Amino acid sequence: MIGPPPTPYADPADAKPKDKSKPKTPSDNLAILALQTRRNEEKADLYQVFGRVHNYRAEAVQTEAQLWRHTPDQPGKAGTLIDAIALRVPPQSDHSFKFDLPDSGLNELEVRLTASDALALDNRAFTVVGNPRKAQVLVVTPGNRYLVDTLQTSTAQERADVTIVTPEEVKKHPYARDLRAGRYDLLIADRYRPESPPEGNALYFGVLPPGPAYARSKTIEDPVILDWDVAHPLMQFVRDLPTVGILKAIGVEPPPGSTTLIESNKGPLAFIAPREGYSDTVVAFALMDGENFNTNWYRNISFPLFLFNALQVLGNARESVGDEVHLPDQPVLLRADTPTETIKVTSADGRRTETLKRTPQGTFVDHDTGRIGLYHARWEPEGLYPFAVNLFDPRESDIAPRGLVPRASPRARRTATRSRSATTPSPAPRTPSRSARSGGARSPWRRSRSS
Repeated sequence: MIGPPPTPYADPADAKPKDKSKPKTPSDNLAILALQTRRNEEKADLYQVFGRVHNYRAEAVQTEAQLWRHTPDQPGKAGTLIDAIALRVPPQSDHSFKFDLPDSGLNELEVRLTASDALALDNRAFTVVGNPRKAQVLVVTPGNRYLVDTLQTSTAQERADVTIVTPEEVKKHPYARDLRAGRYDLLIADRYRPESPPEGNALYFGVLPPGPAYARSKTIEDPVILDWDVAHPLMQFVRDLPTVGILKAIGVEPPPGSTTLIESNKGPLAFIAPREGYSDTVVAFALMDGENFNTNWYRNISFPLFLFNALQVLGNARESVGDEVHLPDQPVLLRADTPTETIKVTSADGRRTETLKRTPQGTFVDHDTGRIGLYHARWEPEGLYPFAVNLFDPRESDIAPRGLVPRASPRARRTATRSRSATTPSPAPRTPSRSARSGGARSPWRRSRSS
């Protein structure tokens, strides 16, 4: 058993009135429960590493949070100490810390607590920064200079590898096969409707996705934008839609589970619908109607902002900051920018390398993540994707005993204690990780009216 033994029995008649402010049962443990990185908003060449420590003890703890740097070619090694912060964590409380780190490319980082306790596993946490991933995007359009020019800007090129083709080229080349095989993260279909849904996310302009859910539609004229979901990531920084004029749009009822992005006086003009693990985003009006304009949206600053948001959100583009949280023994989905059918993943201790095969969706899944630490996915010729696995589980870190019978208690008291312990509801426990044993529903988006 980890933690203190059960307390001696005390007769309830001799007990003093309960102090409601008394903390819960303490335990000899200190844990890192969160670790994230962000770019400094004022200095773009700096990263900020944020963390949170919780003290489960009944007394304050003096410790040190140390920042260590690891190198990909030495998995499982100790690393190099680069910074440290002294911490005094109050009893039964949280304490945050922050490191500033210059942007020097790929950095594999670890934070360690120097305090000794009963569970050393959660005294370490890992993150990776400076490891961006570009979205793989296929654009199918019969010709739209405003869409094409926006996706060929330097900002878009930093976020995505964009391939632009016509509907005729899709039929003659293996692009359709690549879409079915999951080669692309995002399909942008401008007035082009594929025969079958792609194995990836999709963004449609002026056309509906394939499938029976969109069989009933109609043409609406001169819709007026009334509202839009400013809280959705696709609509981030989009504020000037009241000035957008639209001649014609497609009127359709979004499928169940959809989120309306833009609302008009004649129904939804944009929505995002789930599709078997992917998302179909529909902008129900086209930018062009043949050689003529169908809207003036291309003039507004919100149009490139919307496209950049789509590359980030729908294209699975990964910024240079380590925000991904992977828990022990939980599958890790890997997107490797390689046409090969296999990749190799080295374990956190560097002792084992596993070969993963590409799934029908074009991804790789690592199921063997029982240890916390830094894993390394590699592919030919020089592909590298490190990722971190952390405990970050307050329930596993809270090692205080629960449901134990007080020592020397009467038989009736023992029976009552066991009954309460057996009938007290508790949250469904996550399966303990092998590492602990040895030693990502969609959030509802808040809608706001913009005016």
